[in-house]
Amino acid sequence: MPTTSGSLRKFSSSLESQSVGITPVVASVHDHGSRIEVRAKNWPNSLHIPHVWLRDHCRCAQCYDPKTFQCNFDVATMPLNIRPSKIALLQDELHLTWPDGHESRYTLQFLWHHSHGGHTSHARDTRVAWSAKTFPPLHQISVPESTISGPGLRKVFTLLEQYGVALITEVSPDLDSTIAVSNHIGPTLKTFYGDTWVVRANGERADAAYTRVALGAHTDGTYFTQAPRVQVFHMVEAAPEGGETLLVDGLRVAQVMQTKHPDAYDFFSTHAIPGQYIGDGQQQYALLKTFIHHPVTGAFQQFRYNLYDRAPLSTLSVGAVEQYYRHLQTLASVVTDQDAGVWLKLQPGSVLFVDNWRVLHGRAAFSGPRCFLGCYISNDDYISTLRTVMQLNVMK
Repeated sequence: MPTTSGSLRKFSSSLESQSVGITPVVASVHDHGSRIEVRAKNWPNSLHIPHVWLRDHCRCAQCYDPKTFQCNFDVATMPLNIRPSKIALLQDELHLTWPDGHESRYTLQFLWHHSHGGHTSHARDTRVAWSAKTFPPLHQISVPESTISGPGLRKVFTLLEQYGVALITEVSPDLDSTIAVSNHIGPTLKTFYGDTWVVRANGERADAAYTRVALGAHTDGTYFTQAPRVQVFHMVEAAPEGGETLLVDGLRVAQVMQTKHPDAYDFFSTHAIPGQYIGDGQQQYALLKTFIHHPVTGAFQQFRYNLYDRAPLSTLSVGAVEQYYRHLQTLASVVTDQDAGVWLKLQPGSVLFVDNWRVLHGRAAFSGPRCFLGCYISNDDYISTLRTVMQLNVMK
């Protein structure tokens, strides 16, 4: 029976030890009128879960299709003052009976992973910021593109998540092999460049990448509303002189800016800056902030930085324009600091995966022929594969 307002019901249960992120040993549940509090001895905090959330998140076959993973419960007509008529904690499951007789069951693992204050709030940030001095040796994963799976694939994702870069070697120098390796991370993203591309110094595109000049550190796709998440560089012919690849950690840039130049960091976190691509029959344009943060946690999520693809600055007030150029020079000095960049000489057969939302890339000027194959992978596809391969159940 429901309790009257202000009253409290408590249920306790001993639980078998099992992995739920933080394993509960002894748990209890309290009914607080419009919500339920679930406590477990080894959890860092209790969970306060509204009754409406619990009714909506019933995972029985009637309310939630186990084949399509889609919700069938009519949340639009759910009584907003709904309360369970019965509450029980049995082993590792919370059992609720609703006024209409419907029964719902929730494992503590499910509640910890999906309700506010649980696993997501305590998820550890595994990213490791690096500089030229602290950049870890690239673990060369020598796996044929047709057999990269299991531990090898998990290693690639681990490196991408920690450092924003991963390297696979001994890949055949052709587009089919580029696609085969990339598809293990996610399907190639089709843009106006195509599904894949071949970059030579032939001026084929209206882009400085198709020349022999040096390119400063930048991220790609600042003229897209969603920049590509992963960029793939497959070196097939290294330049005889020059052409080294430059990498700069945008996470470290963000940390330095936030710590040493907070006004500039705040400016680029709150003011949208336009980017553009004009050429090849395209007029791409996007207006977004330079530093983008997670909408829930507020953690740094993306760095959009490309001095080549800046659009006319028509979106800022006169005062903001003056701030922009002052702060931009500060930001550029952090990006180009000699301690920030790492230089790599990629060899033929090497495939470099770069998290384009985090790591900036550039190159040294070169002479002679140089050719690499490449493609993009979208954020949605990258995150989907990451969650599947790493068996994750957290917001990204």
